[in-house]
Amino acid sequence: MARTFDTPIQHLDECVALVHQLVERQINAHWEAGILPRVKDQFSGTFVSGGEVVALLGGAVPSPEAQQKLVDLDAAISAREERIEAKLEEARRQDQTLPFDVLRRAFALTPTEQRALWILIALEVNAPLRQLMRYLVNEASRVYADVGLLQLLVYSTDATRELMLHELSPESRLFRYRLVEFLGSRRQQEDAPFLLRQVKVHPRVIELVHGIVRLDREVADIAELLHSLPPHDGLVLPDGIKHETVQLVRNALEASNGGTVSQAIVLSGSEGSGRKSLVYGAARAAGCSVVRIASDRLPADPLELQRTVRALLREAALFHAMPMFERIDVLAGDVELGRVDRSAVLDRELASFLGPVAGTCTRRDTRPLALSRGLVIVDVPMPTEAARAQLWERALGMDARGFDVDRAA
Repeated sequence: MARTFDTPIQHLDECVALVHQLVERQINAHWEAGILPRVKDQFSGTFVSGGEVVALLGGAVPSPEAQQKLVDLDAAISAREERIEAKLEEARRQDQTLPFDVLRRAFALTPTEQRALWILIALEVNAPLRQLMRYLVNEASRVYADVGLLQLLVYSTDATRELMLHELSPESRLFRYRLVEFLGSRRQQEDAPFLLRQVKVHPRVIELVHGIVRLDREVADIAELLHSLPPHDGLVLPDGIKHETVQLVRNALEASNGGTVSQAIVLSGSEGSGRKSLVYGAARAAGCSVVRIASDRLPADPLELQRTVRALLREAALFHAMPMFERIDVLAGDVELGRVDRSAVLDRELASFLGPVAGTCTRRDTRPLALSRGLVIVDVPMPTEAARAQLWERALGMDARGFDVDRAA
């Protein structure tokens, strides 16, 4: 039986060691090809040497000894990857939660996406590796990785080369959920050659691999992660509405497990009618958490709104939680109130989110906003007079004696 990782830090250290081997392998390959000088001098990184030109034109042939060394390094890399996977599998068997394992499964990351992510993580947390990166790219002032480095270390084989454009595009999983981000303004990113676009891992991922599991501080002022949700039992509403809401959330979860986007569930009703409680009870019954989002606090600027919504959806996926946009109707905008329409950005970001999505809105005759994934609206009625009396009794407890709850209702 394979041993497991005792802590997230042990997993981190093992993966950093793997990245070290990947870099060592590529340095050796470039040495033997003549692309990289074995001894750096004051001119390194400032000109292209004749030896490098010969190597790039295919003039250098690695010796048999050098080829064998590369074979040995490849075998060592594969062996370490297998050990890491065996330990992660054993951790799951023991119900041990390792944050990076949760992350990669939440976003269904491919082996190459995981390797790219670990390279960017290792460069953030390991100073010697950053120095080796500078040597490998022959640029002493380099601070961050770029797409070209990931191509060298992850996407250099025939089997992986075709994945690079798909997995490192701005709309790929790594970037869409802000696990990884391009550096610089959008104009700088678009003007730079694709291989020279600089990339870095999001600080949220750095926290995770160190075992710090909490809602991203970037969105903590507009969202709240709710794990301990109240059941429907005490909710004074018709049983039919409760069952309908639970079934809608369950159907959405089943659809997401099958790779299908489901309709957003919007609870429409008056303030205090129990809309949020319906969502909480349904999520509890379906076995998921909730990320409650204050829609009125979302940014008005489209780019900032996009970044924020992507961060929120990343958090929802990581915590197996349903995002619930409280007062989702305020995002539709209102000219008379001077409210900016933010629904188009929200629609674009929610279009590919597989998990269930919920919202609340005030009672209205029209749809609160348009979403391409569709909406199913559940109308929540105001409690009857008898139900209101029951709520008064429950709220007052012993103090209800001598109090006219019927009159209050």
